[in-house]
Amino acid sequence: MEDKIKVTGDYSRINDEEKKFFNRRIDKFIEKHDNDFSEMLINLDCHTHKETSRGRPSYHCKLTVHTDQGKFHADSHDFGGEKSLSGALAKVEKQMQKKR
Repeated sequence: MEDKIKVTGDYSRINDEEKKFFNRRIDKFIEKHDNDFSEMLINLDCHTHKETSRGRPSYHCKLTVHTDQGKFHADSHDFGGEKSLSGALAKVEKQMQKKR
Protein backbone atom coordinates (compact mmCIF):
# COMPACT_ATOMS: atom_id res chain seq x y z
CA MET A 1 0.00 0.00 0.00
CA GLU A 2 1.22 3.46 -0.84
CA ASP A 3 0.97 5.53 2.35
CA LYS A 4 0.76 9.28 1.99
CA ILE A 5 -0.05 11.62 4.84
CA LYS A 6 -0.58 15.34 4.40
CA VAL A 7 -0.94 17.39 7.57
CA THR A 8 -2.06 21.03 7.45
CA GLY A 9 -2.94 23.63 10.02
CA ASP A 10 -1.35 25.93 12.59
CA TYR A 11 0.67 23.71 14.91
CA SER A 12 2.46 26.49 16.79
CA ARG A 13 0.22 25.94 19.85
CA ILE A 14 0.41 22.13 19.74
CA ASN A 15 3.09 20.63 21.95
CA ASP A 16 5.47 17.86 20.89
CA GLU A 17 3.70 15.20 22.95
CA GLU A 18 0.43 15.79 21.09
CA LYS A 19 2.23 15.76 17.73
CA LYS A 20 3.71 12.37 18.61
CA PHE A 21 0.26 11.13 19.61
CA PHE A 22 -1.21 12.31 16.29
CA ASN A 23 1.52 10.46 14.36
CA ARG A 24 1.13 7.23 16.36
CA ARG A 25 -2.67 7.30 16.05
CA ILE A 26 -2.58 7.86 12.28
CA ASP A 27 0.05 5.13 11.85
CA LYS A 28 -2.21 2.70 13.79
CA PHE A 29 -5.14 3.68 11.58
CA ILE A 30 -3.11 3.01 8.42
CA GLU A 31 -1.88 -0.37 9.73
CA LYS A 32 -5.42 -1.39 10.66
CA HIS A 33 -6.78 -0.66 7.18
CA ASP A 34 -3.70 -1.77 5.23
CA ASN A 35 -5.43 -4.89 3.85
CA ASP A 36 -8.70 -3.12 2.97
CA PHE A 37 -7.32 -0.49 0.58
CA SER A 38 -4.55 -0.56 -1.99
CA GLU A 39 -3.85 3.16 -1.61
CA MET A 40 -4.68 5.76 1.01
CA LEU A 41 -4.10 9.51 1.29
CA ILE A 42 -4.88 11.15 4.63
CA ASN A 43 -5.43 14.90 4.99
CA LEU A 44 -5.54 16.15 8.58
CA ASP A 45 -6.42 19.77 9.28
CA CYS A 46 -6.26 20.56 12.97
CA HIS A 47 -6.79 23.94 14.61
CA THR A 48 -6.59 24.98 18.24
CA HIS A 49 -8.86 27.58 19.74
CA LYS A 50 -8.30 29.94 22.67
CA GLU A 51 -11.03 28.45 24.84
CA THR A 52 -9.90 25.87 27.39
CA SER A 53 -11.42 23.39 29.80
CA ARG A 54 -9.32 22.26 32.75
CA GLY A 55 -6.21 23.54 31.02
CA ARG A 56 -6.85 21.67 27.77
CA PRO A 57 -7.34 23.79 24.64
CA SER A 58 -10.23 23.27 22.27
CA TYR A 59 -9.34 21.48 19.03
CA HIS A 60 -11.16 21.20 15.73
CA CYS A 61 -9.86 18.36 13.55
CA LYS A 62 -10.99 17.79 9.97
CA LEU A 63 -9.98 14.45 8.54
CA THR A 64 -10.29 13.42 4.90
CA VAL A 65 -9.22 9.97 3.75
CA HIS A 66 -8.92 9.36 0.01
CA THR A 67 -8.80 5.68 -0.92
CA ASP A 68 -9.16 3.58 -4.05
CA GLN A 69 -12.73 2.80 -2.88
CA GLY A 70 -13.84 6.38 -2.27
CA LYS A 71 -13.41 9.47 -0.13
CA PHE A 72 -14.30 9.62 3.56
CA HIS A 73 -14.60 12.82 5.57
CA ALA A 74 -15.24 13.60 9.23
CA ASP A 75 -14.59 16.38 11.66
CA SER A 76 -14.58 16.56 15.42
CA HIS A 77 -14.50 19.40 17.94
CA ASP A 78 -13.42 18.61 21.49
CA PHE A 79 -11.12 19.65 24.31
CA GLY A 80 -7.72 18.01 23.89
CA GLY A 81 -6.11 16.83 20.69
CA GLU A 82 -6.43 13.15 21.60
CA LYS A 83 -10.21 13.28 21.90
CA SER A 84 -10.67 15.39 18.80
CA LEU A 85 -8.52 13.19 16.53
CA SER A 86 -9.93 9.97 17.98
CA GLY A 87 -13.48 11.21 17.37
CA ALA A 88 -12.73 12.06 13.74
CA LEU A 89 -11.02 8.71 13.13
CA ALA A 90 -13.96 6.83 14.68
CA LYS A 91 -16.40 8.63 12.36
CA VAL A 92 -14.28 7.79 9.31
CA GLU A 93 -14.06 4.13 10.37
CA LYS A 94 -17.86 3.93 10.59
CA GLN A 95 -18.12 5.31 7.07
CA MET A 96 -15.56 2.76 5.84
CA GLN A 97 -17.50 -0.12 7.42
CA LYS A 98 -20.70 0.98 5.68
CA LYS A 99 -18.86 1.08 2.35
CA ARG A 100 -17.69 -2.57 2.60
